[in-house]
Amino acid sequence: MKKIEIIDCTFRDGGYYNSWFFNKQLVQRYINDLGKVGLYNIEIGFRFLSEDGLKGDNAYTTDNYINSLKIPKKFNVLVMINAKDIIVDGKVSIKNLRKLFPNNYKRSRLNMIRIACHLNEITLMEDAINFFKKQGFKVGLNLMQISEINKQDLIRVAKKISKFNIKVFYIADSLGALKPNSTQKIFEIIKKYYKGELGIHAHNNLNLALQNTLKAFDCSVNYLDSTILGMGRGPGNTKTEELIAELNYTYNYKFKINHLVNLVGNYFQKLKENYKWGENIFYYYSGLNGIHPTYVQTLLDDPLLQYDEIFEVINHLSKNNTKSKFNVNYFEDIFNNNFYVNKNKNNFSPQKLFEDKNILLIGPGKSVLDQNTKITQFIRSNKLLVVALNSHQSIPEQMINYRIACNFIRMIVDNKFYKNSKTPLISPISQLPSSVGDLFKSKKVMNFPMKVVKNDFSYHSNYCVIPYNLVLAYSLATVLSGNPKNIILAGFDGYDNKFNSKNLLNYKIFSLILSKLKKSNMFSITDTIYPVQKKSLSANISLT
Repeated sequence: MKKIEIIDCTFRDGGYYNSWFFNKQLVQRYINDLGKVGLYNIEIGFRFLSEDGLKGDNAYTTDNYINSLKIPKKFNVLVMINAKDIIVDGKVSIKNLRKLFPNNYKRSRLNMIRIACHLNEITLMEDAINFFKKQGFKVGLNLMQISEINKQDLIRVAKKISKFNIKVFYIADSLGALKPNSTQKIFEIIKKYYKGELGIHAHNNLNLALQNTLKAFDCSVNYLDSTILGMGRGPGNTKTEELIAELNYTYNYKFKINHLVNLVGNYFQKLKENYKWGENIFYYYSGLNGIHPTYVQTLLDDPLLQYDEIFEVINHLSKNNTKSKFNVNYFEDIFNNNFYVNKNKNNFSPQKLFEDKNILLIGPGKSVLDQNTKITQFIRSNKLLVVALNSHQSIPEQMINYRIACNFIRMIVDNKFYKNSKTPLISPISQLPSSVGDLFKSKKVMNFPMKVVKNDFSYHSNYCVIPYNLVLAYSLATVLSGNPKNIILAGFDGYDNKFNSKNLLNYKIFSLILSKLKKSNMFSITDTIYPVQKKSLSANISLT
């Protein structure tokens, strides 16, 4: 019977769905049950360097955290680090490595560290490998996005790492684009130049994660990654329960799968119902087109996007050269990298439109529909200049003077609406990729540039600076640039769950803006959860 090492990395890859906040009791139950199954390799989490954002224990997986768990001696405990965290100025930073791993093997429960590398990073890892070997740890190298790497580069990498002192070399199908025949060809190439142990980490975009893993096993690859119920980034990974079932049935292994049943049914099934990972048409299409699954995951997390709109954005991303490498700041970078205020003669002046006028900004909230009659009467009686965010339709279109949009995703989704609408559009159109700008060639668009700088908000005569690429921030900055008499808000209710991420971002934006205002001339005429003054439409509101 062939040697096999199944590494279950549920709490590492699965953390992309819950920011690595796993209940410690669940982690302990998982360890206990995996031991009964006969699985003794667990990648318990990441060890991130960055402290930004709220993340749980399994994002950092410190020695103190590991020591708080009851892990039998028979288990091998792994963590993963990202190569980008230890590369500074084109070389490995020993300082960062020491910060991440202050304890050596004798003072730590860790057995192996795996380093996740892109093609341009993996050949730089020799110093990191030597550091870990001196500390007494085994080392694994994971080459990400294997489907995007050509034969010549793969040969170059295989030759280089054959000189490294590593325990195992993994290929990671990060984009879920591999098929069994391509999996076989990749390992055939690698094995000509690298004679060490090999592993595979598969993603399930094409519903082929299990088949690819088994094909690798047939190619004498003995390190196989999996997760409980496939919990992992995007569509997830090879399912642990399915992998060991196949190994038992087809290859006559003796894993005790019955000990996983309760863990799956009573615990992870509930997590899956909550976070909804797993394969679908969007991940399938992204796998076919080499699109990073986190783009899809981000789109699916947006409650405002319909399925056909998500597909339209994914289709657009398929034509983008950077589609395979997810950048959390991608949409902000589009604007910052194309910021040309003085060169563009088509910029419009908000001051010419908004100065000393009463502006009504209409958001997406249902409160506008609930008070539609009162709001339309208020507009007419006060001769308000109306600016509506994105394509939301809650009052008659003829009452809207301008629409305003900046978010790359929403503009792709809404482009057909804008084409059919006669209402002028305000947008940083000059900063968008040409493929997006082409969608608006037949539309009257008033260009107002923007920059995205975290924790910053400022407005100027010919551009604005906002903290997030959100239309709320852009619209307020644009209107404030025009020095209006009053800014009246309607439809900024807040999303259903008061404490969701969108509400928190919008709350930050309002707080930041209000701290910068020189005069108190902003209020809402519909109910809102945000820290804005409210005035009732039933009262006689003075706009002097």
